[in-house]
Amino acid sequence: MGAFVEQMEIELARHSGHKTGTGHPARLWCALVRVLMLTWELPPATTGGMAAHVDGLAHGLVDMGHEVVVVTRRTPGTDRDVDVAGVRVIRTEVDLPWLPDRAIARVASANHAFVIAVDSLGDWRPDVVHAHDWQVAWAAQVLGARHAAPIVTTFHGTERSRHGGHVPPGVPTDVNGVEWWLAANSRRVITITRLLGDLRNDGLVQIDRKKITVFDPLALAKRFS
Repeated sequence: MGAFVEQMEIELARHSGHKTGTGHPARLWCALVRVLMLTWELPPATTGGMAAHVDGLAHGLVDMGHEVVVVTRRTPGTDRDVDVAGVRVIRTEVDLPWLPDRAIARVASANHAFVIAVDSLGDWRPDVVHAHDWQVAWAAQVLGARHAAPIVTTFHGTERSRHGGHVPPGVPTDVNGVEWWLAANSRRVITITRLLGDLRNDGLVQIDRKKITVFDPLALAKRFS
């Protein structure tokens, strides 16, 4: 992961001559990178492996000397704004009464709360916006444009992978479209398995293979065990 961050720094430094939409100069001449992570799940809220992955990655980057802010949805019993071992975690309310009933529309509407939550950061500006899965696609696009920061997306799973290589009609097709849009608008795409890395290049998103990094958590765990 350290090598990946360094690679991102080199790539982003090539574009550091411009100023962001807020007028602050790019900061990538130094080793420190400010990373804004957007995730639908973070401990203690978890239904799969994404929450643990994001939590571990965020703390790993902080241990390397980078600054990390994680924005996620608030769940019962959690603080709205807290520092967790150097990682600033902002949790926002997404279950507002005006949210529509359809699953995709509810998630898309919730992304407004993610964008508003970032306003509480004051003068802090991200160098990279790191989206985790399709649920935060809309917020990632807005915040990336607002701060002139490239988007990195990690897919922890896709609708195509969940359905054996094809996409059924209905909600899976809608989600698949959001995944395509998010991947196509990301500077880099990370997948957590080689299978997902292969699926990124079929009819799902049709993006350049050089844009994809496969991050294997099991291999990493074995390396440091």
